Amino acid sequence: MTDTKITSIDDTTLEISGSVPADVFDGHYKKATNEFISKTELKGFRKGNAPEDLVIKEVGEQVILERAINLALSDAWPQIIEEHSIDAIGRPEFQITKVAKSNPLEWKATVATLPEITLPDYAAIAKEIKDRETGEIKVSEKEIDDAIEWIRKSREKDGKLPEVNEEFVKSLGDFKDIAALRDMLKSNLESEKRVKDREPIRVAILTAIREKAPFPIPAPLLASEQERMMAELRSTVERIGKTWEEYVTEVKKSEEEIKAELSEEAERRAAFSLLLQTIAKDAEITATNEEMETRVQGMLSGYPEEQRKQIDQHQLHEYVYGVIMNDKVFTLLEGGTKTA
Repeated sequence: MTDTKITSIDDTTLEISGSVPADVFDGHYKKATNEFISKTELKGFRKGNAPEDLVIKEVGEQVILERAINLALSDAWPQIIEEHSIDAIGRPEFQITKVAKSNPLEWKATVATLPEITLPDYAAIAKEIKDRETGEIKVSEKEIDDAIEWIRKSREKDGKLPEVNEEFVKSLGDFKDIAALRDMLKSNLESEKRVKDREPIRVAILTAIREKAPFPIPAPLLASEQERMMAELRSTVERIGKTWEEYVTEVKKSEEEIKAELSEEAERRAAFSLLLQTIAKDAEITATNEEMETRVQGMLSGYPEEQRKQIDQHQLHEYVYGVIMNDKVFTLLEGGTKTA
């Protein structure tokens, strides 16, 4: 790769131009030609044995050139990304400016990139939010009574509820008495409340950090988040027994209108995702192979053997990596000890 030129179009878009030397491009052209030779059948020749000139005439030189271009750019692009440390998002849009056999391949491309984020003192911001928002977790006696009542109803037989006595308590587990059961229920209810209260606090922390560090959201990232939210909505609609067409008719909105309504939340999600990645990098947080494998196997154990075979392992590992990293960042923000 020679003469690579990089120009910033805006905060999240680069224009990159470059060329592939003639001898290198000829090598890709030869490889493309051989690919077509191997799969082209011509009368009088066995598959893969037709002469090159006849194959080119049959397939068309333009088709082979297009394949050679794809091979050349697929080879060159990763090198450019690594050499210039470009945090690219999604696929680049290429424009070929010159192409011919025995000539350099000249091109330019536009690509979205991650924005530069100057982090504020996120630990101090998180502490301030947490101290302000976190209150004492209280569980009332009525809530414990309601939990016991729910357990009684779940064990109803012939229209009769079991009495809350020693026999009932022991049937639920290794409890010494009713007081021990109530202590366990109180502890569980406190944990549930703590988890429920945690989400709005996390949102408040990330919102406050972003207010101190505004940055643009790359268009491909926003579009990807909107598509993900549309997929989630479709899945929800299907779970309640409706078709997507029925839902669209019921809400009296077009698919584009529904997507537009999701744009604000999609922008927020994308921003939070970028913040979490940036904080993880700043704090030098990583996910170990052991952590990855434990979490992956734990998730796979919940699926039957046949379903496991159909799961995209690459996507699963990417998802698990994101979950582990986000968990560690939130542990850091919420005042825990950072684990690298």
